[in-house]
Order: sequence, then structure tokens, then C-alpha cells
Amino acid sequence: MQNEKYKMINRYPAGPSSTHRSMITIPMKKHILTACFLLFITCSFAQRVDTALVLFNSKLNAIDFSDVLLDEEKLEKLSIILNDTLLFKAELLNSKGFKDFFFIKVATLHIGLADFLQYGATELKETNFDFSKYYYFEFILAYDIIGNRFYKLKGFTKNEFDLFYFEYGISARSWEHKNLRIKKQFIENYYVESLDLECLFEAIHNRKALTYHPFTSEFPCMQPNVIRLVLIR
Repeated sequence: MQNEKYKMINRYPAGPSSTHRSMITIPMKKHILTACFLLFITCSFAQRVDTALVLFNSKLNAIDFSDVLLDEEKLEKLSIILNDTLLFKAELLNSKGFKDFFFIKVATLHIGLADFLQYGATELKETNFDFSKYYYFEFILAYDIIGNRFYKLKGFTKNEFDLFYFEYGISARSWEHKNLRIKKQFIENYYVESLDLECLFEAIHNRKALTYHPFTSEFPCMQPNVIRLVLIR
């Protein structure tokens, strides 16, 4: 009886045999490797950014639509204008320090959108007008890759550097906080081509600058382009 009882107990061993272990482990390894591969692919796609689309949307953000009522015909012309590198230029800028951000410079001819849209679609496609009569105004924007949004940093009626600075500080790495607070360290550790970060830093830490008048000269980095001043209602 004792031997039979011992045999019954050992029908259900405490651990799997080497054969059982190999049969369980190999499929599990395959599943783990497959899951890791899919996770890698997903992360790679998530981090991929369509820079052409970012540049196009930067141009859209630089346009003042305040004096234009768009219809189907004008929308067709608008698409031509935004895709034309002579009428509207956009390029990525060199930068340092700001993680997960693009900085874009948009250059537009010194001519309002309403004036552009007076030309016919054919004229716009052929760029059949004299560019020497015009000069370019520059706008600079920051694009948040993770948050998928733009900040207007130069040339706009409402400069958004204060909002950009505040929201970047929230998501910044812990060791960056001191660099963001102290002007000297901020200038040493952060850089954006064509952008006066020292002036912008001083402006957002100056109470007067928060209610600045567009024509003030105290903080030139906060001033909008002349083309925007003309269109202020």
C-alpha cells in the first residue's frame, strides 16, 4: 500500500521534466522575441517624423488669415503658394539643448496673402511675376515632436516664447531645471539658429515685457514683423 501511495504521489512531480521544460520554454522565447520585435517597430514608427509635413504646417502657421475669406478657388491657390519654395520658404534650423523639438524658419515675401490670391492659379504655378520688387520676412516656430504642436517664437504679433519656455520646463529632465532658471547657464546650454534666446529669456522674466506694445524697442526679439503690424485691426 505504501508503495502504491508513493507511486500515486509521484505521478504528479513537483517540477516539469527536461523535456517538458524545453517544450514550454522554446515557444515562450519565440513569443517574447516576437513581442519585443513588434514593440521595437511600433516605437520606431512613433518616433518617425514627416519633416516635409512639419515644414508645410509651419508655413500654414505663419500665414495671417485675418483679411482673407477662403473659398474653393482660393484654397486651390493657397496650396500652390504653400508648396512653392519661391513664394514661401521653410527650413529646419540648427539647435542645441532642446530635446524632442524642431525649430523652423519660414520666409515669406513682403506681400499679404490677399495680394497673393489676386494672381491666377496659372500665374502662381509659373511664378510669373517680378520677385525683385519684394523682400522676405522671417518667422521662427518651434515644433514639439511629442506633443505635435507649434509655438510662435519670432515675427508674430503674439510671441509664444513664454508658453514654450514654461511647457518645456514642465517636461524637462531634472538636471535641466537649473540650466533653465539661470540666464548664464541657459545661454550656454541652449541655442537656436537665428533666434536671440538671451533677449527672449530677459523678456519673459520682465514684467513690462508681458504686456509689451508691438512698437516697443526694449525687447526687439518680441516685436512682430512689419507686415503683421500693418494687418493689426
